[in-house]
Amino acid sequence: SDPASVAPASGWVEPGSSPTAMPPPSPFPLRPLPWAALALGLLLCACSSSKDKLTREQQISTRRELGSYYFQVGEIGRAEDQALRGLELDRDDKELRLLLGRVKLRRGDTESLLKAKLVFEGFDIREEPRAAIGLGETLERLGLVHQATAEAIERGERAAPKGDGPAESKRLRAEAERLWKKAAEAFETALAFDPEELRALNGLQRTHALMGRYDEAAQHSDRLIELAEAELEAIARTLSSPPGSPDPARDERLRTRSRETKALLIETRWLAYSIENSRQRPAAALTHLDRIIELTPNDEVAYSRRAQVQYDLGNYQAAIDDATEFVRLSDKPYEDPDIRRAWQLRNDASSKLP
Repeated sequence: SDPASVAPASGWVEPGSSPTAMPPPSPFPLRPLPWAALALGLLLCACSSSKDKLTREQQISTRRELGSYYFQVGEIGRAEDQALRGLELDRDDKELRLLLGRVKLRRGDTESLLKAKLVFEGFDIREEPRAAIGLGETLERLGLVHQATAEAIERGERAAPKGDGPAESKRLRAEAERLWKKAAEAFETALAFDPEELRALNGLQRTHALMGRYDEAAQHSDRLIELAEAELEAIARTLSSPPGSPDPARDERLRTRSRETKALLIETRWLAYSIENSRQRPAAALTHLDRIIELTPNDEVAYSRRAQVQYDLGNYQAAIDDATEFVRLSDKPYEDPDIRRAWQLRNDASSKLP
């Protein structure tokens, strides 16, 4: 599989096999903040009791706020309804158009992705970095749709038009490549606004990996890891330093941001590990697995991958330890093939000890 195409499997893979990495993520769902619930209540009151008193601009503003809130808490249908209602009042409202594009992107089915593409292409992405990122993510996912269709044809699970499977598969893969190239260009456009934009760097590492440009992907991964770790350290310092006065709202925002950045860092480490594995650099891959386990110490998949890398590097005792930890963390029965392979690796590694 391509390093950026699918998520790590939950089970064991054979030593030396090519693991998979994280998928392009949906925008991180934000936990509702206390002030957001209060704002929602006030807005609902405004809508229910004072609709006839609201000016057109106030109604549009209400749709923006409600739509944003619903999007943050994962109520995508309601967010879309608010965006569409607001756009009926002003079809050119930038924030509502962006919200509609993000909703369609979050839905993720092919029809919604095509609609998201139209929304984001309606912006001049040289002037609106959020639209550039949205377009990049949409094109990236459409490329994955083409790739998945090509793979289904190649496996004989889907019929090709006119019965020419090889030709259709080749066409679909070429189109996927074209879409990923355009996605990378959109992410580069967003990065021109802010060289430290994490979502743009994240998109670039994924699209370059999908195109097999592992050196470029690794450069973006390294930069993203550097920025994300620095941000986590800065947030931790701020939260641990005695404030001049209590600020619960600020602290909650920082904790939410910390959770999001940590999730992005873990995803990036998985992709970087997969890239290094594809480049046949096990020592570099091991570094990323070490950090993943530091961040998620109960991740059984990480232990299974690290056991295999340790084995390939000749670190047989370490491979035994990680395989044992995989078995301990897993809730699979002894008869499960993953568990049996873990024990086989332990036996193989034990036989190579002095």
